[in-house]
Formats: sequence, structure tokens, C-alpha cells
Amino acid sequence: MTGIVTLWALSFLLGLFSIAVGVFVVQVLSALCLPARRSEKTDAKLPDNARVAVLMPAHNEEAVLGDTLKALLAGSASAFRMVVVADNCTDDTATIARMWTHDVVERTDHILRGKGYALQAGLEHLRLDPPDVVIVLDADCRVSGDQVLRLASVCMTVGGPVQSVYLMHAKSDSPVSAKVSELAWLVKTFVRALGWYRLTGSCGLSGSGMAFPWALWSGRSLASGHLVEDLQLTVDLAKEGVAIHFCPDVRIDSMFPTSDGSRAVQSTRWEHGHLDMITHTLPGLIWHAARHGCLRAFTLGLDMLVPPLSLLVLGMGACFMSAWALVLFAGAPVWLGGWATLLALLFGW
Repeated sequence: MTGIVTLWALSFLLGLFSIAVGVFVVQVLSALCLPARRSEKTDAKLPDNARVAVLMPAHNEEAVLGDTLKALLAGSASAFRMVVVADNCTDDTATIARMWTHDVVERTDHILRGKGYALQAGLEHLRLDPPDVVIVLDADCRVSGDQVLRLASVCMTVGGPVQSVYLMHAKSDSPVSAKVSELAWLVKTFVRALGWYRLTGSCGLSGSGMAFPWALWSGRSLASGHLVEDLQLTVDLAKEGVAIHFCPDVRIDSMFPTSDGSRAVQSTRWEHGHLDMITHTLPGLIWHAARHGCLRAFTLGLDMLVPPLSLLVLGMGACFMSAWALVLFAGAPVWLGGWATLLALLFGW
């Protein structure tokens, strides 16, 4: 009886990984082979009377905030409104922010913590004088004001949320693990996002370099301590049938933490957040898609089923070895090992 249960459990896992690997391969091939959509281009002109606000949550970012704002506001200080939310800071983040903008919101709440709460505080501040477009940037990003305005022009043209290319880099002297993380992030936020957008007309949010029409925030709250607030917002928008446009012409750059410990904590938070979404949110998302015939929710569900690249590789390896162990030592049917081998070859290709 135990052997039958094990066989069925492994077959179920192989089925899930088959879907995940299939989606992954389709996304990569779509990025390479499908033609660009018109909305990927940034040749639209921003109207002269457009009101653009950049919203930047910051928690103890005194080491990087000054350089970020200097690069962002150079020559563009009057082109958009800069709002910094100093969230639960114990350093000089707010002081540095005030050197560059008078729109600084200081928030202190040791119970309700997280980026979602900081963003909501910034939105409430903007609600007093609403802009046409809100662009969310992290405090450790590098991007010029011209790039921000190009992203805003695309947002106003398509009339919906837009995600730019958001890349994270490892320093040249970083260990191999950091280089692997850099590659995995490139695949997730650029290759897979571009392919899925060209195939389905929508992509996921990456947490920074995001542009939204102000009307999108009517009746909506981001106030939560969710580990992956960008993915949760992507789910909410998908349930409403809202497409997230991808803009590969605008690029946001950031750096991974230099210490192994900080980078491990960051990666663990992202991975645990994604797995939590797969476990607790994905079933409801698929049910919503089936019940309401929402194709946008269904395609997002398929995309969510692809775990972070490191976990996908580890999971595939575990399934491959488990399948062949059952075949060789427990008398399981050979097709189980063949299935695992075929899946591994497809993914490796």
C-alpha cells in the first residue's frame, strides 16, 4: 500500500513539474520567437500637462538613497513629483530625502510593517493632490528621470499598469552563488516576462519600475505585510481582468546585497513568499478563473506555478532521482523513470 501511495505522490509531483517546465519552455521560446507587441515601444510622447509622481518606499536606506535620488532627479527635478516614504527608519533616510524633495512621509509603526504599508502611506499622501501616473521605485535602484518619463508615457498610452525591465546585478568580485542569482533574476524578470507578455498580453509585477494610472488606486489598498506584495497585486489585477503591459525599452538596475547572509535572507524571503502564494493563493486563483471564465487569471496561475529557478532545478533533480530509485529498487514501472528523464531533458534543452 505504501508503495502505491509513493508512486501516486511522485506521479502527482511529476505532473506539476511537467506543467511548470512546459510553461517555462514556452515563455523562453516566446521571448525568442514571437514578434514584439506595439505597446513594447516607448515612442509615445508624454502630454505637456501630464502629472507624474514617483513613489519610493525606503527603510534605512541612508547608504544608497542619495545616489539614487541624484541620478533620478538630475535635469528632471521639475518634470515629476518625488515622494519618499521613510518607513520605520532608525537612520538618516528622511534627512537625506529632504535634501532632494519636500515630499517626505515619515511612517513609524512597529506592528504593521512591510513595503505594502509604506506604499499605502505614500498613496494616501498623494491622494491629497492626485497625479495622472504613479511610478513605484525602490530606494536602491538606478534609473534616470528620462527613463521614468518614458515609462509614464507608455502607461498613459496603454491606459493600464506597466512593468519595466528590472534587473539585479552581482558585483564583479561576488561569489558564484551571487552570479547564479543574477542569472535567475534575469530569466524571471526579463526573459520569462517578455515571453509571457508576447504570448498572453500580460506579465507579472516585479516590485520596482512599475507605473500605474491613478484611477487604478480607487478603492484599492496595499496595506499588508505580505512577503511578495508585487505578486499579490498581480493576482488582484488578474482577477479583475487587468493586463499588465511590459516595457523592455525602460530598464531599472539594482544590486544584490554584498554579504552572503543578507543575500540569503533576501532570496529566502522571495522564495518563501512565492511558495506561500502557490500553496495558499494559486488554488483560489484557478477556481476564480474557472468560475468566471477569466483567461487573465488562468494564465497568471500557470505563470505562478513556475517556482524560482533554483527551486525548480532542485525539485526536478529530486524527482529524477526518486523516480529512478523506485524503478531500480522498488519495482516501479520503467515509464516513471522515462517520464522524469524526458522532463529533465526538456528543461535542460
